[in-house]
Amino acid sequence: SLLVKAIQTASGQVYSGMQVLASETANNRVATVISEAAARKQHHQASHYILATGGFLGGGFTACENGHAQEVVFNLPITASPSRSDWVRPEFFATLGQPIFQSGVRVNQRFNPIGTQDQSLLENLSVIGGALGGYDPICERSLEGVALASASAAIDQLLGVTHE
Repeated sequence: SLLVKAIQTASGQVYSGMQVLASETANNRVATVISEAAARKQHHQASHYILATGGFLGGGFTACENGHAQEVVFNLPITASPSRSDWVRPEFFATLGQPIFQSGVRVNQRFNPIGTQDQSLLENLSVIGGALGGYDPICERSLEGVALASASAAIDQLLGVTHE
């Protein structure tokens, strides 16, 4: 595809058919991501990473029975209520949508994940698309639009592109 060719031309890599299992971090930075393909684990190093795993519907978030929810690769906190009973409204097609679909990773202006005190958690990670918190892609019908717009904005940040 044109997108893959553009990424490769810019010295980037696109991996298909691999599942990212985990990451290793140090000093507020991602050191490596670990994937599995053909029954073997591979470590991938880069200067910057982009998290585009999606939310609960995309498999990017997981939740325990006690209500603790987090992002699955970097174990980032998400903005879900700790009480699972608050995650859904009785009416599925509620006008305000479902609270669980509004959950996600909080980010700063550079799309880096931030903690509860607005501190940057991983300086070389950008979070985009369905992994972002603060909007409801189902109710707003904005899933693909937010994915594309946030990807474009995150790449602009990485490349130092400014728009007037």
